[in-house]
Amino acid sequence: MDPIEFEELIAELFRARGYRVMTTARSGDAGVDVVADDLDPVTGGRIVIQAKRYRSTVSPTAVRDLHSTVQHHGAIKGILVTTAGFGPGSYDYIANKPLSLVSGPELVELLAEHGLRGRLGPAPRAAAAAPEAGSVGAAAAPGAAGRLEISWQSRTVAGDAVELDVSAFLCAAGRVLSDEHFVFFNNPQDPDGAVQLHPTRSVAGQPARGAALSVDLARIAAGVDEVVIAVSTEEEAAPALPLGYVHGLTVRAALGAGASGPDAWEGATAGIPDSAMAIGSIRRSGGGWHFEAAPCPVRGGLAGLAARWGVSVE
Repeated sequence: MDPIEFEELIAELFRARGYRVMTTARSGDAGVDVVADDLDPVTGGRIVIQAKRYRSTVSPTAVRDLHSTVQHHGAIKGILVTTAGFGPGSYDYIANKPLSLVSGPELVELLAEHGLRGRLGPAPRAAAAAPEAGSVGAAAAPGAAGRLEISWQSRTVAGDAVELDVSAFLCAAGRVLSDEHFVFFNNPQDPDGAVQLHPTRSVAGQPARGAALSVDLARIAAGVDEVVIAVSTEEEAAPALPLGYVHGLTVRAALGAGASGPDAWEGATAGIPDSAMAIGSIRRSGGGWHFEAAPCPVRGGLAGLAARWGVSVE
Protein backbone atom coordinates (compact mmCIF):
# COMPACT_ATOMS: atom_id res chain seq x y z
CA MET A 1 0.00 0.00 0.00
CA ASP A 2 1.49 3.33 -1.04
CA PRO A 3 1.37 6.44 1.21
CA ILE A 4 -1.65 7.95 -0.55
CA GLU A 5 -3.65 4.73 -0.21
CA PHE A 6 -2.67 4.51 3.46
CA GLU A 7 -3.89 8.05 4.12
CA GLU A 8 -7.16 7.28 2.33
CA LEU A 9 -7.60 4.18 4.50
CA ILE A 10 -7.10 6.25 7.66
CA ALA A 11 -9.58 8.83 6.35
CA GLU A 12 -12.12 6.08 5.70
CA LEU A 13 -11.64 4.76 9.23
CA PHE A 14 -12.46 8.15 10.75
CA ARG A 15 -15.46 8.56 8.44
CA ALA A 16 -16.72 5.23 9.75
CA ARG A 17 -16.31 6.59 13.27
CA GLY A 18 -18.66 9.48 12.49
CA TYR A 19 -16.30 12.32 11.65
CA ARG A 20 -16.40 14.65 8.65
CA VAL A 21 -13.08 13.93 7.00
CA MET A 22 -10.84 15.22 4.25
CA THR A 23 -7.29 14.39 3.21
CA THR A 24 -4.77 17.14 2.53
CA ALA A 25 -2.74 17.94 -0.56
CA ARG A 26 0.72 16.39 -0.63
CA SER A 27 2.34 19.80 -0.88
CA GLY A 28 1.70 22.49 1.68
CA ASP A 29 -0.08 20.18 4.11
CA ALA A 30 1.90 21.62 7.07
CA GLY A 31 2.41 18.18 8.59
CA VAL A 32 -1.23 17.11 8.40
CA ASP A 33 -2.32 14.06 6.40
CA VAL A 34 -5.99 13.85 7.40
CA VAL A 35 -8.33 16.41 8.96
CA ALA A 36 -11.35 15.14 10.91
CA ASP A 37 -14.07 17.46 12.16
CA ASP A 38 -16.05 16.44 15.23
CA LEU A 39 -19.42 18.10 14.61
CA ASP A 40 -20.65 17.99 18.20
CA PRO A 41 -21.77 21.60 18.95
CA VAL A 42 -20.42 21.50 22.52
CA THR A 43 -17.32 19.29 22.58
CA GLY A 44 -16.46 19.19 18.88
CA GLY A 45 -13.72 20.77 16.85
CA ARG A 46 -10.94 19.99 14.41
CA ILE A 47 -8.66 16.98 14.83
CA VAL A 48 -5.40 16.72 12.88
CA ILE A 49 -4.13 13.26 12.00
CA GLN A 50 -0.72 12.13 10.86
CA ALA A 51 -0.40 8.73 9.16
CA LYS A 52 3.07 7.16 9.19
CA ARG A 53 3.98 3.91 7.47
CA TYR A 54 6.98 2.87 9.56
CA ARG A 55 8.69 -0.48 10.07
CA SER A 56 10.40 0.51 13.31
CA THR A 57 9.37 2.37 16.46
CA VAL A 58 8.23 5.94 15.88
CA SER A 59 10.63 8.39 17.51
CA PRO A 60 9.50 10.77 20.29
CA THR A 61 10.56 13.62 17.98
CA ALA A 62 7.68 12.81 15.64
CA VAL A 63 5.28 12.91 18.58
CA ARG A 64 6.60 16.31 19.68
CA ASP A 65 6.21 17.54 16.11
CA LEU A 66 2.56 16.45 16.21
CA HIS A 67 2.03 18.58 19.32
CA SER A 68 3.47 21.60 17.50
CA THR A 69 1.20 20.89 14.54
CA VAL A 70 -1.88 20.80 16.79
CA GLN A 71 -0.95 24.17 18.27
CA HIS A 72 -0.20 25.66 14.84
CA HIS A 73 -3.61 24.67 13.45
CA GLY A 74 -5.58 25.50 16.61
CA ALA A 75 -6.94 21.94 16.67
CA ILE A 76 -8.57 20.36 19.70
CA LYS A 77 -6.60 17.13 19.31
CA GLY A 78 -3.83 15.44 17.36
CA ILE A 79 -3.64 11.74 16.49
CA LEU A 80 -0.58 9.92 15.17
CA VAL A 81 -1.39 6.63 13.45
CA THR A 82 1.39 4.24 12.48
CA THR A 83 1.93 0.74 11.17
CA ALA A 84 4.68 0.30 13.77
CA GLY A 85 4.69 1.23 17.46
CA PHE A 86 5.78 3.80 20.04
CA GLY A 87 8.29 3.71 22.85
CA PRO A 88 7.71 4.65 26.50
CA GLY A 89 9.17 8.12 25.89
CA SER A 90 6.38 8.92 23.45
CA TYR A 91 3.68 7.75 25.85
CA ASP A 92 5.27 9.77 28.66
CA TYR A 93 5.28 12.87 26.44
CA ILE A 94 1.57 12.77 25.56
CA ALA A 95 0.46 12.60 29.20
CA ASN A 96 -1.99 15.45 29.89
CA LYS A 97 -1.72 16.68 26.28
CA PRO A 98 -4.47 16.57 23.61
CA LEU A 99 -2.63 13.81 21.75
CA SER A 100 -3.38 10.17 20.99
CA LEU A 101 -1.13 7.45 19.57
CA VAL A 102 -2.47 4.54 17.55
CA SER A 103 0.02 1.69 17.04
CA GLY A 104 -0.06 -0.84 14.22
CA PRO A 105 -1.83 -3.62 16.16
CA GLU A 106 -4.37 -1.12 17.51
CA LEU A 107 -4.97 0.17 13.98
CA VAL A 108 -5.71 -3.33 12.70
CA GLU A 109 -8.21 -3.83 15.54
CA LEU A 110 -9.95 -0.53 14.76
CA LEU A 111 -10.16 -1.33 11.05
CA ALA A 112 -11.68 -4.72 11.83
CA GLU A 113 -14.26 -3.15 14.16
CA HIS A 114 -15.51 -0.99 11.29
CA GLY A 115 -15.42 -3.65 8.60
CA LEU A 116 -12.33 -2.26 6.88
CA ARG A 117 -9.46 -4.41 5.72
CA GLY A 118 -5.91 -3.79 6.81
CA ARG A 119 -2.79 -5.70 7.78
CA LEU A 120 0.74 -4.91 8.88
CA GLY A 121 2.57 -6.85 6.19
CA PRO A 122 4.05 -10.36 6.45
CA ALA A 123 2.93 -12.43 9.42
CA PRO A 124 5.26 -12.23 12.43
CA ARG A 125 7.85 -14.96 12.85
CA ALA A 126 7.08 -17.75 15.28
CA ALA A 127 8.65 -16.06 18.31
CA ALA A 128 6.38 -13.03 18.01
CA ALA A 129 3.15 -14.80 17.06
CA ALA A 130 0.68 -16.37 19.43
CA PRO A 131 1.97 -19.99 19.43
CA GLU A 132 -0.15 -22.93 18.42
CA ALA A 133 -0.25 -26.19 20.31
CA GLY A 134 2.73 -28.40 19.51
CA SER A 135 4.52 -25.71 17.49
CA VAL A 136 7.62 -25.47 19.69
CA GLY A 137 9.23 -28.72 18.57
CA ALA A 138 9.43 -32.33 19.67
CA ALA A 139 10.09 -31.42 23.30
CA ALA A 140 6.75 -29.65 23.62
CA ALA A 141 3.82 -31.68 24.88
CA PRO A 142 0.71 -31.47 22.67
CA GLY A 143 -1.38 -28.48 23.72
CA ALA A 144 1.44 -27.02 25.85
CA ALA A 145 1.09 -23.56 24.31
CA GLY A 146 -1.93 -21.41 25.03
CA ARG A 147 -3.38 -18.03 25.82
CA LEU A 148 -4.93 -16.01 28.61
CA GLU A 149 -7.42 -13.29 27.65
CA ILE A 150 -8.18 -10.55 30.20
CA SER A 151 -11.00 -8.10 29.46
CA TRP A 152 -12.92 -5.38 31.31
CA GLN A 153 -15.58 -2.75 30.69
CA SER A 154 -13.99 0.26 29.02
CA ARG A 155 -15.71 2.84 31.24
CA THR A 156 -16.79 3.30 34.83
CA VAL A 157 -20.43 3.80 35.74
CA ALA A 158 -19.72 7.55 35.68
CA GLY A 159 -18.37 7.29 32.14
CA ASP A 160 -14.66 7.66 32.84
CA ALA A 161 -12.30 5.68 30.61
CA VAL A 162 -10.66 2.62 32.18
CA GLU A 163 -7.29 1.24 31.14
CA LEU A 164 -5.61 -1.67 32.89
CA ASP A 165 -2.00 -2.78 32.67
CA VAL A 166 -1.71 -6.57 32.53
CA SER A 167 1.49 -8.10 33.91
CA ALA A 168 2.99 -11.49 34.70
CA PHE A 169 5.66 -12.60 37.17
CA LEU A 170 7.59 -15.83 36.52
CA CYS A 171 8.44 -16.87 40.06
CA ALA A 172 10.46 -19.36 42.07
CA ALA A 173 9.40 -19.70 45.71
CA GLY A 174 7.33 -16.52 45.57
CA ARG A 175 9.85 -14.20 43.89
CA VAL A 176 10.62 -13.45 40.25
CA LEU A 177 13.45 -15.54 38.85
CA SER A 178 15.06 -12.25 37.74
CA ASP A 179 13.91 -8.73 36.90
CA GLU A 180 13.70 -9.86 33.25
CA HIS A 181 11.07 -12.41 34.29
CA PHE A 182 8.67 -9.56 35.07
CA VAL A 183 6.50 -9.24 31.94
CA PHE A 184 4.73 -5.89 31.44
CA PHE A 185 4.35 -3.14 28.81
CA ASN A 186 8.03 -2.16 28.94
CA ASN A 187 9.23 -5.81 28.87
CA PRO A 188 6.64 -7.70 26.81
CA GLN A 189 8.23 -11.13 27.13
CA ASP A 190 10.54 -13.09 29.44
CA PRO A 191 14.05 -14.15 28.27
CA ASP A 192 12.80 -17.56 27.10
CA GLY A 193 9.79 -16.22 25.19
CA ALA A 194 7.51 -18.37 27.33
CA VAL A 195 5.14 -15.56 28.31
CA GLN A 196 4.39 -12.75 25.87
CA LEU A 197 2.15 -9.74 26.46
CA HIS A 198 0.09 -8.55 23.49
CA PRO A 199 -1.12 -4.93 23.12
CA THR A 200 -4.31 -3.79 24.81
CA ARG A 201 -7.14 -3.39 22.30
CA SER A 202 -10.84 -2.71 22.03
CA VAL A 203 -13.10 -5.78 22.05
CA ALA A 204 -15.05 -5.86 18.80
CA GLY A 205 -18.77 -5.27 19.23
CA GLN A 206 -18.54 -4.65 22.99
CA PRO A 207 -17.94 -1.65 25.26
CA ALA A 208 -14.82 -3.37 26.55
CA ARG A 209 -11.04 -3.39 26.44
CA GLY A 210 -8.78 -6.40 26.65
CA ALA A 211 -5.23 -7.73 26.60
CA ALA A 212 -3.79 -11.18 26.06
CA LEU A 213 -0.84 -13.22 27.27
CA SER A 214 0.57 -16.02 25.12
CA VAL A 215 1.80 -18.74 27.48
CA ASP A 216 4.08 -21.49 26.13
CA LEU A 217 4.32 -23.90 29.04
CA ALA A 218 7.08 -25.91 27.37
CA ARG A 219 9.38 -22.87 27.28
CA ILE A 220 9.01 -21.79 30.90
CA ALA A 221 12.39 -21.92 32.67
CA ALA A 222 12.91 -25.03 34.79
CA GLY A 223 13.39 -22.93 37.92
CA VAL A 224 9.97 -21.28 37.62
CA ASP A 225 7.26 -22.91 39.71
CA GLU A 226 4.53 -20.28 39.30
CA VAL A 227 3.44 -17.59 36.85
CA VAL A 228 1.44 -14.90 38.66
CA ILE A 229 -1.00 -12.88 36.51
CA ALA A 230 -1.92 -9.37 37.68
CA VAL A 231 -3.68 -6.18 36.64
CA SER A 232 -3.30 -2.57 37.72
CA THR A 233 -4.99 0.67 36.76
CA GLU A 234 -2.87 3.11 34.77
CA GLU A 235 -1.48 5.92 36.89
CA GLU A 236 -0.82 8.83 34.52
CA ALA A 237 -2.73 11.12 36.88
CA ALA A 238 -2.82 10.65 40.65
CA PRO A 239 -4.65 9.23 42.42
CA ALA A 240 -4.89 5.93 40.56
CA LEU A 241 -8.38 4.59 39.93
CA PRO A 242 -9.35 2.01 42.57
CA LEU A 243 -10.22 -1.39 41.12
CA GLY A 244 -13.59 -1.11 42.82
CA TYR A 245 -14.61 1.22 39.98
CA VAL A 246 -13.67 -1.35 37.32
CA HIS A 247 -16.45 -3.64 36.15
CA GLY A 248 -16.66 -6.74 34.01
CA LEU A 249 -13.16 -8.06 34.73
CA THR A 250 -13.02 -11.47 33.07
CA VAL A 251 -10.23 -13.99 32.50
CA ARG A 252 -10.46 -16.68 29.85
CA ALA A 253 -7.83 -19.42 29.83
CA ALA A 254 -6.97 -21.74 26.95
CA LEU A 255 -3.70 -23.27 28.11
CA GLY A 256 -3.96 -26.62 26.35
CA ALA A 257 -3.89 -30.22 27.53
CA GLY A 258 -0.78 -29.57 29.62
CA ALA A 259 -2.76 -27.51 32.13
CA SER A 260 -5.86 -27.92 34.28
CA GLY A 261 -8.15 -25.40 35.91
CA PRO A 262 -11.14 -23.21 34.99
CA ASP A 263 -11.41 -21.90 31.44
CA ALA A 264 -13.16 -18.70 32.54
CA TRP A 265 -13.32 -16.56 35.65
CA GLU A 266 -15.21 -13.35 36.37
CA GLY A 267 -13.28 -11.19 38.78
CA ALA A 268 -15.02 -9.69 41.78
CA THR A 269 -13.62 -6.15 42.07
CA ALA A 270 -16.47 -4.47 43.96
CA GLY A 271 -15.28 -2.47 46.95
CA ILE A 272 -11.55 -2.92 46.31
CA PRO A 273 -9.80 0.35 47.27
CA ASP A 274 -6.44 -0.67 45.82
CA SER A 275 -5.26 -0.02 42.26
CA ALA A 276 -3.61 -3.40 41.64
CA MET A 277 -4.48 -7.05 42.08
CA ALA A 278 -3.06 -10.49 41.37
CA ILE A 279 -5.92 -12.27 39.60
CA GLY A 280 -4.50 -15.78 39.57
CA SER A 281 -1.53 -17.97 38.81
CA ILE A 282 -0.37 -20.89 36.71
CA ARG A 283 1.44 -23.36 38.98
CA ARG A 284 3.42 -26.53 38.45
CA SER A 285 1.30 -29.42 39.66
CA GLY A 286 1.90 -33.17 39.43
CA GLY A 287 4.18 -32.97 36.43
CA GLY A 288 1.89 -30.51 34.65
CA TRP A 289 0.39 -27.09 35.28
CA HIS A 290 -2.74 -25.81 37.01
CA PHE A 291 -4.38 -22.41 36.51
CA GLU A 292 -6.02 -21.07 39.64
CA ALA A 293 -8.03 -17.86 39.94
CA ALA A 294 -7.00 -16.34 43.27
CA PRO A 295 -7.66 -12.58 43.52
CA CYS A 296 -5.31 -10.75 45.87
CA PRO A 297 -5.43 -6.91 46.02
CA VAL A 298 -2.07 -5.14 46.32
CA ARG A 299 -1.39 -1.53 47.27
CA GLY A 300 0.72 0.79 45.17
CA GLY A 301 -0.29 -0.04 41.62
CA LEU A 302 2.19 -1.65 39.24
CA ALA A 303 5.13 -0.63 41.44
CA GLY A 304 3.44 -2.32 44.39
CA LEU A 305 3.02 -5.51 42.39
CA ALA A 306 6.67 -5.43 41.33
CA ALA A 307 7.83 -4.98 44.92
CA ARG A 308 5.51 -7.75 46.16
CA TRP A 309 7.09 -10.32 43.82
CA GLY A 310 10.67 -9.22 44.29
CA VAL A 311 11.40 -7.01 41.30
CA SER A 312 14.09 -4.41 41.94
CA VAL A 313 12.20 -1.10 42.03
CA GLU A 314 14.29 2.09 41.91
